[in-house]
Formats: sequence, C-alpha cells, structure tokens
Amino acid sequence: KEIFMERMNFENINEFILTGPIVRKNVNDVACNFTIKTQRMDMPNVTKEGDSSYYYPEISFYGEQKDEIENTYEPGDVVSIKAAIRPYRRADRETSRTHAEFRFIGTMIKQAPKILMEEFGYDEGDFVDSENKVRLGGTISRISAPSANVLRVNIRTFIDGHVDNIPTILRDRNVGKYLESLRVGDKVFAVGFLRTQRRRTEETAENAETGRTPSRHTRETILKAICKAE
Repeated sequence: KEIFMERMNFENINEFILTGPIVRKNVNDVACNFTIKTQRMDMPNVTKEGDSSYYYPEISFYGEQKDEIENTYEPGDVVSIKAAIRPYRRADRETSRTHAEFRFIGTMIKQAPKILMEEFGYDEGDFVDSENKVRLGGTISRISAPSANVLRVNIRTFIDGHVDNIPTILRDRNVGKYLESLRVGDKVFAVGFLRTQRRRTEETAENAETGRTPSRHTRETILKAICKAE
C-alpha cells in the first residue's frame, strides 16, 4: 500500500541535514567546528582527474551547547546533524571580487544510528548511510536563467528573527517551465543538497613565487526540486 505525505501548508524552513563521520574538529573561544564527510550523490558518469567522491561541509556550534558538544564528539565519530544556512558575501583577497559564501550554524547533533537499529532495534553493524539534504521553505527574492539548463533562485527565509537570502542552483533541460510558473514573491518549498568544491582562481605574483596552485573552497546549494507552496 502506497503512503503519501499530507500536503504541508507554507512555512519558513531553513534546514541542512547531514549524516557522516567527523573528519576534522577545530575549536576556538567562540565556536566548535566540525568537518563532516558525506557521500557525493551527483557523481558524473565520466569523472575528471582529481574529482572527489565526497563533500566536506563544515558545521559550527555556538553558545551554551558549544562546550558540551566539544567535550562529547571527536574525529571518527559518525553523527547526524541539523543546521541553519547563513549566506553572506565574501571578498576574494587576491582579486577583491565578491562571491556568495555560507556558514552552517548547528542546531542539533547526535550519534548516528546503526542500520540494524533503525530496521530491527539491534545496535549492531554499520551506521546508516551518509546523508546531505537541504530543505527550504521561503519566498523567491530573485530568479534567473543565466545559461542554458541552469536556473538560479534566491529563496528568502524568516525564522526566529533571522532573515536569510539563500542562493540556489537548479539544473534542468527545460528551465523555461520554471521561469513561466515561478515569480519573485512566490512562496515555495525546495529540496536539494550542499556541494563543496575547491576551484582554481586567477594566478598572482605571490602564487607564482611560491609555486602554489591558486584555489578557493566554494559551497553551493543545489536544488533537486522546487514547487509553489500554498
């Protein structure tokens, strides 16, 4: 028997959900930061040399929960995390150009369950599969198709006094259907994932002297689906 979820009424949602092992822990006076290894779900059929099979988002925990989390979790632990997406503009130190960046503010962390526990209640075997999911409910503040098969949508959320204007990307062979049906001001629901990459940047004199390959880490919210919300 098929089970269908009841259609939700519109609400603001800004949620990044991930499960995977902690591969790096960095603590300072303000935050406890974890880098999580998640399986890449959008691997192309033909990969380029150096392509990674994983994404590595970094989550930061602040406030009262920071000290407890710092003392509880270590690299190697497999965890499930929920976080809020906080976009901002960042200037490149070498070119002075600005680009969209993200901070991910942790709201929940726990040890990930094991597969047999999920299915049968036995705490044995491997942990559940890696997860990397973005859930958004918000208002379209900008929409465009800068190139063929690419749609850019900024989704504005308002939660607990935080206004976040989240840039997203959707790839589709027919972006025209979205441009026809979606408008600035529309309330939408969307689901996707976070992509992290290291990209080459412009050569500089400093890089030429040191022999380093110029690059920067980028983070993009990639949508898998979007629709109007009622």
